[in-house]
Amino acid sequence: MNEISDNFINNILKIINNPIENEENLENNFIRIIRQNFGIDEIILNNIYKKENIDQEYSFIINSRQILIDNELSEYSVFPKAIEYKNRGYKSCAVIPVFIYTKPIMVIELFSYQKNKFDEKNINAINLASFVLSLSIVYKQMIKRVDKLGNYFNIAFNSEVLQMIVNSDNLIIKANKAVTNEFDIEKFNNNISNVLNKSFNELSNLSYAKIKINNNIYKINTNKLNNNLIYLTLYNNTNLEVLNKLIDTVQTSNDVFVMFLDNDFIIKEITQNFDKLSGKLILGKSFEDLMDGAQRTEFLQKISELKEDKSANVNGNLDLIINEKPLYLKFAIARYFNGYITILIDATAEKYIHNIKQDFDEFINNTSDLVLIIDELGYIKNSNMCVEPVLKYNQKELIGMDIKKIYENSEVLDRDIAFARNNGKIDNSYITLITKDDKKIAAIHFLRMLKFIDNSINYIILIKELETKRLIDEQEDLIRDQKNQIKRLFSTSELKSQFIYNISHELKTPLTNIKGFSKLLYTNEFGELNNEQKEYVKTILDETDRLMLIIQQVLDASKLDANKIKLDIKEIDLNSFYGTSTIKSLEEAVAAKNLQFNWKVDYDVPKIDADPNRLMQVFVNLIGNALKFTEKGSISVHIFKKNKRKIECNIIDTGIGISDEDKHKIFKKFYQATKKGLVKQDGAGTGLGLAITKDIINMHKGKISFESNEKKGTTFWFTLPIKQK
Repeated sequence: MNEISDNFINNILKIINNPIENEENLENNFIRIIRQNFGIDEIILNNIYKKENIDQEYSFIINSRQILIDNELSEYSVFPKAIEYKNRGYKSCAVIPVFIYTKPIMVIELFSYQKNKFDEKNINAINLASFVLSLSIVYKQMIKRVDKLGNYFNIAFNSEVLQMIVNSDNLIIKANKAVTNEFDIEKFNNNISNVLNKSFNELSNLSYAKIKINNNIYKINTNKLNNNLIYLTLYNNTNLEVLNKLIDTVQTSNDVFVMFLDNDFIIKEITQNFDKLSGKLILGKSFEDLMDGAQRTEFLQKISELKEDKSANVNGNLDLIINEKPLYLKFAIARYFNGYITILIDATAEKYIHNIKQDFDEFINNTSDLVLIIDELGYIKNSNMCVEPVLKYNQKELIGMDIKKIYENSEVLDRDIAFARNNGKIDNSYITLITKDDKKIAAIHFLRMLKFIDNSINYIILIKELETKRLIDEQEDLIRDQKNQIKRLFSTSELKSQFIYNISHELKTPLTNIKGFSKLLYTNEFGELNNEQKEYVKTILDETDRLMLIIQQVLDASKLDANKIKLDIKEIDLNSFYGTSTIKSLEEAVAAKNLQFNWKVDYDVPKIDADPNRLMQVFVNLIGNALKFTEKGSISVHIFKKNKRKIECNIIDTGIGISDEDKHKIFKKFYQATKKGLVKQDGAGTGLGLAITKDIINMHKGKISFESNEKKGTTFWFTLPIKQK
């Protein structure tokens, strides 16, 4: 029963619950469901109940009352009709007689082109489904008969219970509509003996007895009105009896269970085979309580449909743990009497197999080798993505292709498949593959046979391209050369950094003297200067400061490249930065350009671990950069807490923005963005400010980036961790 699929159970329930136009449609749908679920080549359904005389070719099966399975058809088959199908090429067959109690209803013939197609579990599943189908057919016929007699309702007995008054002459003198619906009493001349096969005297002594009439089972009760009249009530218990038979059948299974729910979906009863598993732990619980959140939501959405439409059904899955044992069930619920009937199927093994298949598929898709899966005839059923770059075929082109098309020597492939078919293992077999563009690729393949539960056969082929090792060796040589080149470049970079460092230091000494003496001149230490002379000295001081800044930036960049800068980490309060002389001087420079300057630190920004001097350098570079590219509007600094571990700083300007061509180069050393759109062109810098800023942020384990729109402004933002680990 483990092989019964969701669709098989659901569709069988739909056939039982949904009204049908004719029996032919019912039977055709039933055959289709079996073919879809079990892959059977030929199915013949013979309706014995429609025939007065049973065909001789089926009499052997019906008389034996046994299921016949012949997985190797031959001229000696015990089923005479099977010889005819052997001559048509079939290799195996199964014949299932179906009875409702002792009456034969149908004979189902199943034929396959494969040997050993049929096993006992699948046949038992089809047999159970056939039995339920037969019950449905018989029940539907009864319903039709009831509908035809529905116009004869007798007002005297306004009830659906079968009610009659019978006299001592065995005549039915009064019957309600339910009786006329159930029995054609006029046909029997209103004679109770002809209707129930029992006389007045026999009926007089019956009290809640069971009688069988026309393949239906009735519960009958009599009340004696007087010596000449009795009042009969009958209840059609056929469905209940059939259900009991079904439950008895289920009780012997370890995989299928039946559960009864009341109108509120409370579990009232369950078959004993599930009791053994659950220890009656679920009786009295709500069925929905067995589900997890997602399943419960889906179930409750479908409940309204089930309550309104008696032919509807709800199905789904349950993951349970009962007595510390994980259990995966599939279920289907349908209306029944004053509640609901639920069929449960243990699909734990099926889920286990599904998980194995998923792992297998994941392995195939993730391996770097080529993987092909072919059917027994050699046609490709599936492949992984690695096949495409090697063979130049996409996956859609490969599906359905003859595997021999990509093998130069098909004899090697035929030999290896034949060996694998006999449970052999093919390892490291040398082959030559043909690509879509007719190139040849040397490779080895590994081949195994996969045999499935339905006896179908596939082959999995794993291919290792022999060029791969050569390519890997070439890549390793290339990487080795690149490493040597990096070492040489690093050595050159070290020399360059040391040279820049030494030159910068040498330049700082004379510049310091120039600045010192110029300042003495500017302050009239050597005598009064006229206005023109003072202006010249002021220019010398300004250019000296600018040159000192350039040298300092070159030094910092050189030290950062050489990893010679060490951070002096301290706990700092960002609120205190605003009061420093450095930020105040920047604010004065902003005001000198008639721009607004805003500095905001949110109330919840904590103290952070950082190098205060280097962090001040970041603010100077970013605010100074904003000042350089902004003619009107404002420059704002906003510092806030981003999350529990980080703070974020935004430097926002309303300047000319950054062009698209500059955006991807803006953090490169010595790169200077274009100043198109500025009214006043400032002197050129070094192009090192943003590069140094990014290095300092990275040393603090932070991140920096920007957003900019031309002519609308730019926002530079950077994050810093609150604590340095």
